[in-house]
Amino acid sequence: MTIAERLAHFRKSLGKTQIPFAEELGVSQSAYKNYEREATDLPISIAVKLCQDYDLSAEWLLLGRSGMTTKMTDEIIESAVVVTREFLTEHGLEVPPEKEAKIVRYLVRKMSETGKLNPAECEEIIRLAI
Repeated sequence: MTIAERLAHFRKSLGKTQIPFAEELGVSQSAYKNYEREATDLPISIAVKLCQDYDLSAEWLLLGRSGMTTKMTDEIIESAVVVTREFLTEHGLEVPPEKEAKIVRYLVRKMSETGKLNPAECEEIIRLAI
C-alpha cells in the first residue's frame, strides 16, 4: 500500500468522506483529494497533524509498518500472543520461547498489514511456522 492508499484507508476507517475530513485537517477538498490520488505528496505538516490529532502511527502512515494507531498496535500484539498461546495449548504443543516469539512476531506483522486476521488464517500461519 502507498502512503496515499493508507491515507484513504485511514479516512474510511473513521467513517468519513473526503470533504469533512479535509475540513478537519484544514485543507481544501481538492488538495486532500490530490493526496489520496498521489497527484500531490502529503505535506509533513498534515502527516504530523494526523498523528497528533488522531493517534495515527507515523510508522504505519509513512512506511506501512506497525498498527494504524498506537491502540491498534497494542491490540494486535495482545491478540497475536493470545492466539498463539491458545493454539499451542489446544494442540498440546510445546515450542521453545524463541520459536513462539517468532510466530507472534510474524502474526503481528501480518495483522498490521491487513488490520486483523480471522482465526482460520491465524491457525494456518501457526501451523506453517511449527
